[in-house]
Amino acid sequence: MISLSANNLFPPQRRSFTEADGPAFYQLQESWIFTRRIILSFNYRFGKVKPGDPGKTRGGNVK
Repeated sequence: MISLSANNLFPPQRRSFTEADGPAFYQLQESWIFTRRIILSFNYRFGKVKPGDPGKTRGGNVK
């Protein structure tokens, strides 16, 4: 099975401002946060497990 997921494709970034001031200073900070995410995943199985087939159970040879 193959799956594809995407998050925040439009817009790919966010702009943020932080402002602080006091009697003797002024500070302005600008930040860019990039939040685009694309995930591709797949899984597979080796062979088929048939009911009653000894040695091929998911738990191994548990008795």
